[in-house]
Amino acid sequence: MNTSLSTVCMAVFLSATLEAQSTTPRFTLSFNPCPSEVHALPAQTFDRAFDCILTTEDNPDPVGGAQGWSLSLSGDALDFKSATTQGTLAARITDSPPGLFNGGFEKTELARAEKGSGDCAGREGIVSAVVLSFSLPVTLPPNGPAAVCRFTVEGTAPATEGGTATARLFYVDGCTGSG
Repeated sequence: MNTSLSTVCMAVFLSATLEAQSTTPRFTLSFNPCPSEVHALPAQTFDRAFDCILTTEDNPDPVGGAQGWSLSLSGDALDFKSATTQGTLAARITDSPPGLFNGGFEKTELARAEKGSGDCAGREGIVSAVVLSFSLPVTLPPNGPAAVCRFTVEGTAPATEGGTATARLFYVDGCTGSG
């Protein structure tokens, strides 16, 4: 008989002001896949990969989307194992598969409990900051979802046969990495 661990994910809604525009785009951060459920043997340890999704909506600019962003995330009942932009639109143009990153800034890393303030105090998670290019007009698509970070977490199924548990993933403010 299996046990199960369900992952609950919290989304964040942001807005930005564009000069000389009557509307402002809306940005939403979410996770994929989420919600997520893992069925495992009692007390079994497992890994699960997730993507950070940056969705742009109501953008009055028909050509360009976000050129840069900074995000931080954490969770409960999960251990963060790795974080990368590879395999997402924030990957380097020379990666396989290629992303959009071309001569900008990218720092994606695990953030440990000893760093951070506010919502991050005492937590571990991931920090990712990206500027796609400093000299070229490189942006995410003007509207729609874009995977911008990929990470892996480790969890443990409940020890009791048939047991269930819940883990959480969420975006937080105030986290800092090494940069």
